[in-house]
Amino acid sequence: SCVFHHRGQCFLFRARRAAAAAHLVVVNHALLLTDAASSNRILPPFDTLIVDEAHHLEDQATTQFTFTVQERDIAEYADAVAVSDGAAVSGVVAGAMGFLLGAVEDDAGQKRARDARAHVDSALDVAARLRNAGRELFAALEGVLQETGEISGGGERTRRVTAATRTLESWEAVDTGWDRLLGALKDAEQELRWFLAAVNAVDDVAAADLAEAGERQELLLGDLQSTIRFGTEMAARFVSAFDRPEQDRVYWLERVGATERLVFRSAPLDVSGLLQEKLFKRPRTTVLTSATLAIDGSCDYVAGRLGVPDAQSLIVPSPFDYRRSVLLYLADDIPDPTSYAYRDALEQTLIDTIAATRGKALVLFTSHALLADMARAISGPLLDRGVLVLAQRRDGSPQQLTERLRRERNVAVLGASSFWEGVDVAGEALSLLIITRLPFSVPTDPIIAARSEAFEDAFAGYAVPQAVLRFKQGFGRLIRSSSDRGVCAVLDRRILTKRYGATFLQSLPECSVEVGSAHELPRAAREWIPAEERTAAGTQPLLIVEER
Repeated sequence: SCVFHHRGQCFLFRARRAAAAAHLVVVNHALLLTDAASSNRILPPFDTLIVDEAHHLEDQATTQFTFTVQERDIAEYADAVAVSDGAAVSGVVAGAMGFLLGAVEDDAGQKRARDARAHVDSALDVAARLRNAGRELFAALEGVLQETGEISGGGERTRRVTAATRTLESWEAVDTGWDRLLGALKDAEQELRWFLAAVNAVDDVAAADLAEAGERQELLLGDLQSTIRFGTEMAARFVSAFDRPEQDRVYWLERVGATERLVFRSAPLDVSGLLQEKLFKRPRTTVLTSATLAIDGSCDYVAGRLGVPDAQSLIVPSPFDYRRSVLLYLADDIPDPTSYAYRDALEQTLIDTIAATRGKALVLFTSHALLADMARAISGPLLDRGVLVLAQRRDGSPQQLTERLRRERNVAVLGASSFWEGVDVAGEALSLLIITRLPFSVPTDPIIAARSEAFEDAFAGYAVPQAVLRFKQGFGRLIRSSSDRGVCAVLDRRILTKRYGATFLQSLPECSVEVGSAHELPRAAREWIPAEERTAAGTQPLLIVEER
């Protein structure tokens, strides 16, 4: 019903036509999975699918098939239906009423006009009920948090909603609020469908420009249909959340934003079946590629998570000579990361090692809180030694800090989350990589906790493989070309003292390895990294080497 589509002026449909005519279409994971979730209504048909960085597919699919319900959704829907400021009415039903009042004044038109005024009043009442029911429902969810434990503040921001949660006394108010919301949603759809039928029934209008009036009718029909669709899709999410929760989904409450408003989310427990059914069945050939698909020499874990356990696998050796390029330094005397002594030991080790290499360092954290603490502690001492410390969030975005690391000399970047992958700094600008802790996921995360329950040994079967993949991604930041040379230091002695540590080490390429004291790390880094890289400043000399 979009007039711009009919005129050939819609940018979306132009892009779709161009994609349909192309031999090769390049999209990101989000669009690929959006197409899969929408029954392939976005991308043109394809026979061959190549997915790069395929280790992201499980998380991306989880994100794509996650839904959120919040009070804001209900308020937006109510405003789209009808809203009054006391003097005037707006919303899609107000526009429809204006159109109906302009219809030809025959008996049928006059009756539609009278009925329209009554239905606008009814729609305003329904919209008010929607807003009140939304407030009541989310106030009831706040009551559930009071019974189960608050999640606001600087700590935990999520609370999982299980079958046991739904039996709590406080959940009775949630059920009551949901019943009222469901009734209002049904009545709102009924009002919208009345206006849709009434506008569609108009064959002629009392207007000088009939073409313009016909175009307005098409736009109104499109607005009514899209508002009905918005309400229907929102209602389906609320039904899943509060009326018919599914066993293969996980549900949780979460505080979001600066105001810490409460939202209700749901994600699939396992995306392997969804990927197999909605993505991999479509093409004749699918190739999944990534530098981090294998764990301890096998792709079986990732293949199972992605729903392709019988897929053929090929592990291609790296073109880089890691034994000559990388010194993997494992500190054997640094305190356990869970101990109080770890923080002070980490601070001193970072200062001494980064000073020894004159920066050119990326330090990876698993906690933003520890990152911020270390940034405050080491920035001053390192600045006194000529090294500028840049911290994620404090000093800029990941893109900004990566660019400064690439272009400026004597810089150390402290990063978490997104810095574990996607950072591409070739050459001597990144010569020291420090991994402060093995990157285990937070076990209380609702999705992690629910998926862990599927394993007899959740730590070995799920937590370790996920951490190994993340660890490999972090390690991969160091060597980006065949001429790169650097040190990767792991300041988590669990890689040496725990049985699972061998899985981490065996998943890395064969490097030069040194196990020693954290106090010896600065010396090892100085010896491994060429002196010219540590002292280089300003314009770099050009060295031309002819290989024979």
